[in-house]
Amino acid sequence: MRIDPKLRLDNLVQDPKVAGGLPDLRRVRDENDLRQAFDRLRTNDAVRSNPQLAALNLDRVSGRFQTRIRDNDFAPLVQSRIGRQYDLDRQFNLYRRGDVTRQLNLNTTLVANGGWGRRRSGPIFAGYTGSSFSVWYPGPRWYPRWAWQPIWSPWVSWSFWPTVLPIYDPRPFYCRPYFYDPCPPIVVYDYPVWQPLPIVTAGTWVDVPPVVVPAEDLQLLAVRFVDPGHVTEKLGPRFRVWLRNNSKTEIRQPFDVSLFATNTQQLAGNVQQSGVTIPEIAPEATVSIDIRLPFEANAMNRDTDGSPMPFEFLHAVVDSRGALPEADKANNGAVLNRGEIYSVDPAAFSTDVTAAAPGTVVSLAGEGFGPEPGQLIVTVGDQQLSAEIRGWYDLGVQFTVPNVGGNSAADAQVLVIRGDGASSNPVPLSVAPEGMIGTLPTPPAPMPPSPEIR
Repeated sequence: MRIDPKLRLDNLVQDPKVAGGLPDLRRVRDENDLRQAFDRLRTNDAVRSNPQLAALNLDRVSGRFQTRIRDNDFAPLVQSRIGRQYDLDRQFNLYRRGDVTRQLNLNTTLVANGGWGRRRSGPIFAGYTGSSFSVWYPGPRWYPRWAWQPIWSPWVSWSFWPTVLPIYDPRPFYCRPYFYDPCPPIVVYDYPVWQPLPIVTAGTWVDVPPVVVPAEDLQLLAVRFVDPGHVTEKLGPRFRVWLRNNSKTEIRQPFDVSLFATNTQQLAGNVQQSGVTIPEIAPEATVSIDIRLPFEANAMNRDTDGSPMPFEFLHAVVDSRGALPEADKANNGAVLNRGEIYSVDPAAFSTDVTAAAPGTVVSLAGEGFGPEPGQLIVTVGDQQLSAEIRGWYDLGVQFTVPNVGGNSAADAQVLVIRGDGASSNPVPLSVAPEGMIGTLPTPPAPMPPSPEIR
């Protein structure tokens, strides 16, 4: 038996038959949609006719994480040594709505235990820094002010997923961002004094009481840091914004959501901005969107030596152009100290291969992994093995598959533990001896039937 190492759905979508069975998976916005899409994918005749897709285990992909939490599929993992050490039972259950880091105060614990420099990290490849360089880091203040950023290379490029197929998306639906067209720059800033965001400085979308309003009303709920961008590609930092339609009616008039980076609490002087236009929003809906600031935002401030460093304050504004006649405009925005903005929770999407031999270098894409190595745990049966880390970035990890023993294929789970103790969802990976790893060949054309033997 040989195992196809590239048996991932996104590797198969070039097949028109496979692509034809995917539209449902691109329109998933709640758990019922996801269940129906998986069911239709399994039963679609055109999709099932592809022998590679037929071999894909749809029950273990990351997109099933929320369902598997509910079904208690991870009981052996949460009861393991690693599970108890990081309280995975509680983390996974909180993951059903998200904002795990804030709810568990993991940032406070990290600081109390000595800060980022005293975090737990796994074994690191000796040549790690040879493929990295030091950059200022625009994330939370409890992370380092500067960090090792991997050079732009194939594995880093691969980890930048512009969108995530729901089959590989473990995040709560509140945390799966919508994508919209960019909006024109704002040239006149005329905003009220903002109300505080819910619960903490950077807000939250969890357990926020509903607001009764007599007319249209949008509310900014929260802002989170996603990734720092990359120097080589001239990419600025990305943030996720949560907003809610407090109205009982759909808002069909387009409105803009904008982020402004500044060095003061006022919108004046040097301002870097980006934004999107949202065409409509359903009644009482909470949605999240991703906005990436210009590259210049990471170098618009100066340290005491005059070296460029990231901005100080982030202004987030919903309906930034004032297009809607809202009941309350004071809940539309916030001015946030950049260091007070939490990172998104760790989410692991997929490895670049679905099967690998011990000693193989594998890449894993996701988000919220933090700026520098935490731990990469490979679990097989009752073993929890720390993999050697070759590269680490907020959006991906490159690691060496550890030796799990045995002479046959083993079903493993890969777990990313961020430096503050926040855990990702497990990602499946088959670990097998080198001789069992291979690609399923295309079958030859059928031979004519043999003449009947009389």
